[in-house]
Amino acid sequence: MGVSSALNPVLVKFMENLRYIDKLGRGIPMIYKTAQEHNREVIFE
Repeated sequence: MGVSSALNPVLVKFMENLRYIDKLGRGIPMIYKTAQEHNREVIFE
């Protein structure tokens, strides 16, 4: 899993309560893993 820190913890808590997010720091690793599973290349600039 990735590492993250919230710039606005109040907003993060609000988004968690609405179930828009579940865990911080896993977006980029999830994108990379899904791309590999579909034989796609991910380029970060």
